[in-house]
Formats: sequence, structure tokens, C-alpha cells
Amino acid sequence: MNILSYRGPAAPGGVSSALERIFQYEKGNSTNWCFLKESKLEMLSCNAAASKEIAFVNLDLVDAHYRYCNDFLWPVVHDMPEYAYLNYSDRLAYFQFNMRFARSVLRRTNSASSRKFFVNDYQLAPMAALMTDGSKFSELSLFWHIPWPRFVKGSHIECLGEIAEALLGAGTLGFHTDEYAANFLRFVSLNLNAYKVDFKHRVVHHRAKSVRKTTVTVCPLGLDIQYWSREAGYPELEHLSSKYSFRSDIPLVFSVDRADYTKGLRERLHGIDAFFAAYPEWIEKVQFVQVCQRSRAGLPAFDNYWNECKELFRNLNMRWGSSSWQPLRWIQDPCTASELQGFYKGAAVMLVNPRRDGLNLTAKEFVACSRDGVLLLSPETGVWSELSDYAISLDATSAESFAGSIEQSLRMSILEKRQRMRNLKSLVAANSLQQWWRRFQEVSDYSSLSDQPILA
Repeated sequence: MNILSYRGPAAPGGVSSALERIFQYEKGNSTNWCFLKESKLEMLSCNAAASKEIAFVNLDLVDAHYRYCNDFLWPVVHDMPEYAYLNYSDRLAYFQFNMRFARSVLRRTNSASSRKFFVNDYQLAPMAALMTDGSKFSELSLFWHIPWPRFVKGSHIECLGEIAEALLGAGTLGFHTDEYAANFLRFVSLNLNAYKVDFKHRVVHHRAKSVRKTTVTVCPLGLDIQYWSREAGYPELEHLSSKYSFRSDIPLVFSVDRADYTKGLRERLHGIDAFFAAYPEWIEKVQFVQVCQRSRAGLPAFDNYWNECKELFRNLNMRWGSSSWQPLRWIQDPCTASELQGFYKGAAVMLVNPRRDGLNLTAKEFVACSRDGVLLLSPETGVWSELSDYAISLDATSAESFAGSIEQSLRMSILEKRQRMRNLKSLVAANSLQQWWRRFQEVSDYSSLSDQPILA
């Protein structure tokens, strides 16, 4: 097995952490992990203490690839084309970067025992075609961790079409939700005439090459339950309040994400402001804490969003705060996993309110850790399809509705809180990280052996 990803071990983010645990899980199967580290492509073998460089990538190429991923692909697939900026040189660099990556990996994985590849996410989407075209390395699966858009502007169809066609080089293509898979299949059917879509079985056939087919499967990412539900090794809320300067003697409303326009940070700040305006009895009776780092510094859309949210934060605290209490404590430095566990365990309410999100593992992490907290969840979160029955719906488009959902959660009876959390824990436990990996690999293995339509 060869795992190919943009980020490697110890990289920030829930998906990267999950991939690191998958690598540990696969260590006994002669697994290699290939990834970008600064301007070098590196490979970590299952029996090695450290990764080794397999190729150097020009820094300009790395930067251009990064811009195309984040200036163009990121907003387009999240149905926010208003943020998209298309640079044709960066578009070319995106494919050149992937060609460099593919050639470097193929040179070092040329034995029959290393014919299986798992490619992770949108940064390496072209690898699905590059690793299989004219090569014996045909057992390749790819998991697309972000949404596939509902609508695509006419001016963006060509660019997204070349991504979709590259993805169809994979034998198995995974998505988190039925909606994302349906969006992708509909896009292929409407825009890629060389392919025929079997919507019933979620299989895409190449019209001219009968042996070429891709199985599209829905398999939402699971959580490492054992790690997040451990009962020891995390700091209590009182210790965290001392370190990060917030009040722990009143109910805590918690959130954790990046300052990314897809995450709904601006909407959250407006919602908190509306909450205190509508329910002034909660002034100095509740504490909001958010862990939120700057995202993609140097890219104008993200820099402008960061500055706008910081100004909203300052205005919020000036309007409602006092000398002894600030309504919102913003923690800009990354917290450790154990600190996050302490926050999750101590929080009365967890806010997960993206405008559009691939999955959002923080919701599952909260459920695994919480005793009797309440999960507030936006329907635009990928995990909504799994957890919505026992979460409180959070409308990020309406500040007044947002405020009402928070108030409802704070006043909920302890009996209802515990019943909801028990049900949520059962749902999260039913799809562990190891189970997700095993299910996805089973679909991939079966797809590579069968010429018949696969029920994904």
C-alpha cells in the first residue's frame, strides 16, 4: 500500500491527523507514505524511523500549486465562486506539480508488492489519472474530502471538468455524503461526453474504453474513538481557564476551526452579538470561547476575511463586555489535542456552523469527549447527514435564528441533553476511523476485481 497526500505526519488538521493514524494502522502491510514537506517530496516507510527525500520541487511551482488550490479550487467546490480567482499560470502549475509527484513515486514503487495506491484529497486529484495512464500501477483509490459543488458557473466548467476527468482515472472515488457523490455524477453526466454514468450503481464508464470504470462510493470519515474518548491525560476546564484567561464558573459555549470563509466565523460573530441583544439576561452568565487560527495567510481573500472577523470580535467585546468578563475569548494559538479534549469535556454547548464544509471532524471529537453537552450543527456541514437527528440545527444565515438555537441549548433539561448525547455517541461509535478505512478499502478491492456494477 502506498499512501499519497499533500501533507505528511504532524501536519495540522483533522484529516491529516486521521491519515497519520491510518498509516500506523497499516504499518504491518509494507506501507509507504509519500507527501510534500516544504519543497521536497518525501517517503516514509513503515519500517523507517524518518522519511527520506525522493525529489525536490521548485519552490515557485509549490507556491503556484498552492495558489490554484486555494484561490480557485477551494471556493469553487464550496459553492462560493465569488471568492474564486483564476490564474492560468497557476492552473498549469497545479498539473505540473502533480506530474512531478507522480513520476517521483512511480520510480520508487516499481515492484508487484507496491501496486496499490491511496490518494488523499483535492491537492493531488490529477494523480488518479497520472498514476494509472499506461501503467501497470492500476489499483488506485482516491478520497475527495471536500464538497463537490451543487452549481458550477459556466466560466468554471472547463477547469472543474479537467479535475473531474482526472478523478475518473481512479478505480474507486470516495465522498463523505450522498449529496457530494450525486453532485459529482451529475456534473460528469452533463459535461464529460466521453463518460457514461450509471446513477443507480454510482459507476462511471468510459464510453470508448470498456475496461475503464470508476466506482463512486459514499463513506464518511470516521473518528479514532479510542483516542478521543480516553478518560485520562487531559486538562480540566479550570486549568484551561487559567492558561487562556476565561471564566470557567459559568456555562461554556465552544468552537474550534480556521479563519476560513467556508467555516462561518463571520456568521458566528453576528449570531453571538444577536444572542446578547435578544437575551440580555445571559450577559455575564455564559462564556464563549473559540480556538481559531489564521488560515492561508498571504492570499487576499483569506487575509481580508481574517481582518473583518477580528474587527467584529473587537466590536462584540466592546459592546457587551465589562471589566470582569468578556463575552468571547478568542484563542489564536493552536491547542494541543489534550487541551481540545478538555474543552470538549467541559463545554455546555459546541458550535459547528460552516457555510459549507466537507465533513467537520470537530463535531465527532466533541461527541466522543462530551459528558452531557449539546451539539449545534449547521445543515451545511458534511457530518449533518450522520448526526442531525440528535443535534440542534443552527442556521448560519440568520443571526436571530442562530441566537435562538444557542438559547434553546443553554436552557435544555439535563435529561434531554444526556439522551441526545447518548444517541450521538452511538452514531459516532458505529463509524470509527478503522472501520471507515476498512470499508473504503473493501469497496476498492472489490471494484478492482469485478467488471460488474458495484453497489457503493
